[in-house]
Amino acid sequence: MVSKAYTITAKEGLHARPCSLIVTEAMKYTADLSLAYNESEKNLKSIMAIMALGVPHNATIEIRANGADEEAALEAINAIIYAEKLAQ
Repeated sequence: MVSKAYTITAKEGLHARPCSLIVTEAMKYTADLSLAYNESEKNLKSIMAIMALGVPHNATIEIRANGADEEAALEAINAIIYAEKLAQ
């Protein structure tokens, strides 16, 4: 398993458009991918699950990947998070 923590810097928090991009990318990998926030962990391949977390500005999240292509999956998600200026 690999993981990476982020502090959300986007004023809107995690909102629909970037979440959609993240979920679309996550679906390309066989690894189990999840987003952990406030003691909850949700499937990163489900837009409804991620949006239900209601991650606000300045929140700390962790993206977790576990499986054969976990490193590639985490790298791809990381690229989207930074490209969309969601976190630092």
